[in-house]
This record gives sequence, C-alpha cells and structure tokens, in this order.
Amino acid sequence: FFFFNDTATTEIYTEQIVGSVRCVQETDMKLCNQKEASYFDWSMAILMISATLIVAYGARQPLVQVPEEEGGGTQEVQAFHAIMFIVLGSTFLVLMYFFLQYIETGVTLFISFTSTVATTFIAYEIISSIPNRPNFFSKEHEIPVFGTISFEEIVSFILALCVVVWWYVTRNWILNNVIGVSIVLVMFRVIKLPNIKIATLLLCLAFVYDIFWVFGSTHIFGDSVMAYVATKLDVPIKIEMPHFKDEPIPRCSLVGLGDMVLPGILVAFAFRHDKILRTASYYFSGVFGYAVGIGLCGFILAFFGVAQPAMLYLVPCVLGFIVVSGYRNKQLGLLWKGCENQGGEETNTLRQNDDDENKGNLYTCLLYTSDAADDLLCVDLGGRRIIKKKK
Repeated sequence: FFFFNDTATTEIYTEQIVGSVRCVQETDMKLCNQKEASYFDWSMAILMISATLIVAYGARQPLVQVPEEEGGGTQEVQAFHAIMFIVLGSTFLVLMYFFLQYIETGVTLFISFTSTVATTFIAYEIISSIPNRPNFFSKEHEIPVFGTISFEEIVSFILALCVVVWWYVTRNWILNNVIGVSIVLVMFRVIKLPNIKIATLLLCLAFVYDIFWVFGSTHIFGDSVMAYVATKLDVPIKIEMPHFKDEPIPRCSLVGLGDMVLPGILVAFAFRHDKILRTASYYFSGVFGYAVGIGLCGFILAFFGVAQPAMLYLVPCVLGFIVVSGYRNKQLGLLWKGCENQGGEETNTLRQNDDDENKGNLYTCLLYTSDAADDLLCVDLGGRRIIKKKK
C-alpha cells in the first residue's frame, strides 16, 4: 500500500495543491477532474500549513515496535524497496491509465480496507491515551477467528468502520481528510529510513519519477499519465478543502498523501538522529525545508497557473537543508551511514577533533551488546552509558 499510496499521490500535488482541481457534484458523488491550475485561494495556504504541521507532528511519533515472533512492525527501507517503488509505481500508473474504468471499483474497495485499518490504529491510540477511562475498556474478550481482543480495539474498529463507510457513501471532504491524515500518521509509524544514503536514493528516484510521469509522459502517451490518474481517482489519497471564493463551478485545493509521507519519513529520520547525536538542528532543518518546498510549489502553481511536480521542490529543499546542516555540524558521515541500532552488534562512538570548539563532544550511536553488559564493560554515568576499555 505504501507504493500504491505514493504512486497515486506524489504527483497528485500537480493538480491539487493550489486549487487546481474542479469539484463537481454529480449524483452526490464528488469528482475532482480539472487539469488546469487555478489562481490563489486561501484554502491553498491552509492546506500547505496543515501539511507542514502533519509532517512536523508525524515525524516525532515513535516507530511501531512489534516482537519479531509476531512478524515485526517497522519496515526499514532499503535500496531494493526504493527501486521497486519506481517499478511498481510506474506499472500501476500505466494500468490505471488504460484500464481505470475496469479496475476503479476494486481499487476503491482496496483503499477503503486499508483506510479502515489505518483509522482503527489511530482511533485506538486516541482511546487508549484517555486518562481515567473505565476499567472495562481494557477488558479482553475472546472472539472466534480474531482471538483475544480488548474492548478498546472493538470500539476503535467500529468507529473507523463508520467513518470509512460514511465517506464511501457521501464522499465528504472532512471524512476524506480524517482518513487521509490517519494513513499518513500510520506510515510515519511503520516506515523507517536507515540512513541518508537510502533517503537520497529513494527521494532522487521519486524526483525523477514525479517529473517524468507529469511532463515526460505527454510525449509518449499524448497526455500526462499522472494528471489523468490523479484527477480521475476519487479515493482518500489526499487531503482537500473547498475554495472560499464563490465560483460558478465549485473548486477545491488538495495535497497528496505521498507528498507528506516521502519527505516526512526523512524528517522522522532527522528527528531520531537529533536525539542520538544530541543536536537540535536536523529535525528543524527538515521541517523548515518542507515548509519552503511546499510553499514554493504552491507559489509557482498559483502565479504561473501551470501544474508542477511537488517533488521537484520538496526533494531539494528537505534533503538539501538536512545535508547542509549535517555538513555544518561535521556529522554528514554519520548521517550518510546512519547511527541507529542495526541489531545491537556493536557500539560506535566518535570524537570530533577537527574543530577546537567541538573537541570533547562524545557522540554515542549504537546500543550495547548483552555480552558487554555481562562482562561489566559498560557503566552508567549520570544516565549516559559509556564503554570502558579492558585493562
């Protein structure tokens, strides 16, 4: 679903972020199908600010930790995944371009199912965080086929199912946004970038992919494949808002979910490394870069009235700001390889000696092996663990 989500939404920005989509009411079904970009509307600014806040908040959420015997919960992106993103995404676009009328119902049902799962996850987190809730909420019940399920999980599923079914029937834009934000937040919790090297590969491929299917595909297919698919699919793969201006034909501004997820998982990587390296620059650099990129894309769309690939602006801004920050901190090598625990096999500590101001700063990157702890090679000083050398 990650690949599908970004396939359909990374470029949806092309038609959407600056109110480039016409919202037409036909038999109570909203269709966004205009290909020309419109001029500025305040709904555009609200959505750009909302997207930035969603990325800033989602990037700070902890990754899902599921025991390995239960299948694991976090998907670490590797080079293979980045390449398959392009292959599967391109395949999906071509299939949707030629056979949309035949598979649209199936795609909509698939999206509805995944939307229910994502919304259930978020609803459960909200309910379980309520203080002083009744004890029966945590009581578990044995349900055939599903096994042991708590009352909180049952309530979360019922609420999520009601939201998705209501959206399916009405195609209400507020319900669409609730589902879309839930999907984005879940993606932040389950997708992990291990280092800047993989992030650069993934985002650069998305950069090329975005531009080709928006502009390059017109020379091959006679039409923008991404624009066609993005404007014909009416599923919660974007957040949207109707224009404030009175117009003969109602319009809405939209932001694709993929334009939040792909740059956002890099911002999440930056946030985790801020904590590991005891800095406060990478996360804010990423968020600031995202705000600049999405704002620049919105400005170009509004000013020139020409559809633009969002990744054309988001990739250089988000990745560039973080890389520049790492270079200034003399930690670019750490970010390139990644400092997170890759299985607890070793501990990597660096001491920066290139700059007199930074001498003496210790950067602890990986956790300690159980053997080291058993041999009493590590001690705790003021809450910070260090490795003692054997005498």
